[in-house]
Amino acid sequence: MSYAMKVAPEGATQVPILPKTMRVRREAVRHVVDYVIRTKQTGLVKVHHALYRLLRERYGLPARLAIDASRVEAHEELNKTKTYNVDRGTFDCSS
Repeated sequence: MSYAMKVAPEGATQVPILPKTMRVRREAVRHVVDYVIRTKQTGLVKVHHALYRLLRERYGLPARLAIDASRVEAHEELNKTKTYNVDRGTFDCSS
């Protein structure tokens, strides 16, 4: 995954926005993962529709980062867990 950003001209005061943005993005991804695990809602489109506005408003994310958090990155995080089977879109609650 890649991101584009504008850099202030030389001599301008720069605010350390990137670290803050990446921290907030990570919090948003965690929110999405928690939502998916709690509701067992695995359809990416349904999760996106349920959380997109909340991610934009609560976390102040730009549109592209909100989309990435609700679809791509949350899906990747769930893939790392042993309770979620990405291929089937199901949870293994036996453990």
